[in-house]
Amino acid sequence: MTRMLDSAFVKTASIFFALIALPGGGAHAVPQPGPLARFPVEKLLSIGSYLRNTELALIETKPSGSLKQLTAMTLAQAPPEKVRDIVIHAERYSEFVRNMEESRVTPNKDGTFDHYYKVSYTVQTIYGRHRYVMLPQVSSSPAAPVDMYDCDDNGTRHFRWEFLPFFGGTVVVLYGYDEVPSDGFVGKVLRAVPTLEYGLALIPQMTLLLAMKSHAEQLYPTKVTVPVGTKVGSIGFLLERGMLALFRSQQGKLVDTTMMAETRAAPERVLSVIGQPTDWSHFIPSITQSDDRGQKNGVAAFEMEQSVPLMSWDTTFGLRRDKNSVDMFGLEGDLRGGRMRWDTQTKNGKTELVLRTQWAFDRSSVVMRQLYKLEPLFEYGVNVGMGLVLLRSVKVKAEQ
Repeated sequence: MTRMLDSAFVKTASIFFALIALPGGGAHAVPQPGPLARFPVEKLLSIGSYLRNTELALIETKPSGSLKQLTAMTLAQAPPEKVRDIVIHAERYSEFVRNMEESRVTPNKDGTFDHYYKVSYTVQTIYGRHRYVMLPQVSSSPAAPVDMYDCDDNGTRHFRWEFLPFFGGTVVVLYGYDEVPSDGFVGKVLRAVPTLEYGLALIPQMTLLLAMKSHAEQLYPTKVTVPVGTKVGSIGFLLERGMLALFRSQQGKLVDTTMMAETRAAPERVLSVIGQPTDWSHFIPSITQSDDRGQKNGVAAFEMEQSVPLMSWDTTFGLRRDKNSVDMFGLEGDLRGGRMRWDTQTKNGKTELVLRTQWAFDRSSVVMRQLYKLEPLFEYGVNVGMGLVLLRSVKVKAEQ
């Protein structure tokens, strides 16, 4: 049994780390960085207060459903120029970026530099290279943005750092694009749960973002003080471009994830789809079983099996519904104690759909526990992938 678990873990870990593997340099590099679409600085700063206890990621997709862009944001309690200084000294990354064993820099004649690194996860070693470009300073920030892209043959990976001053701290924005392979067994995983592409692409981006934030706050701590009466802007401008994921953590451990999307379907139609979970297995790719279990503990109950290749979770959930929401909580099984809370509201003629999740996929899975030990941010990626498949599938079904 132990040997089977070890084999499954090695195979699964190799698959997941292959998804974020960063290839080495080519002899005749012709990079093709993916295009990145920015947001107005004033709009990003207007939602700075949202980030005081939360990290945010916007997932934008192409019409085909594949990833178009990720925009990750956090609030660092450190000055903008100090956060930038940490980002542009990539030769020091191995001192504070988790699992990065080697980090060296080679300057180029045009003022750019190439960063070569080695990341080791025990079961997989990843070698990579990025080119850093110091962009011109903009008037809205004392710290100039930084471009970072894959300079290998046909490299499409592309990131852009921005450091926006916010009442003594820094709203750190990391725009990013990365292609996730879709062949072989990896393709089988993504066909089972397509939104895992978004979660897995998010892991390296969040790794960099949170490492820079943490290190800046250790070296150059400041206190963010938002004046009383400061108006907080709407996050609607983000939802116009994609789906949102917000992460709340305590002492480095993910507490809950909130996912949001806009839909043209009426709230009552959306709640009707959500409130019939016994139909979910017919239109949500990750759910292979969803059966009525009558009444348990005084509430309606249903059994649901969530599955990806090599892993599955079987849970009996209780369900409560009111006018604008549906609450689901794990009564028995693998995700016992977990929760899914669905809320809807109408804004500007559109329905805003919100899914809050608290679940521990690692509690009943040895494989997942070991993955989280190797890289804790896999929990962010897995929760996003497994949550967004629910959110997106319900949205599509309701709109049909």
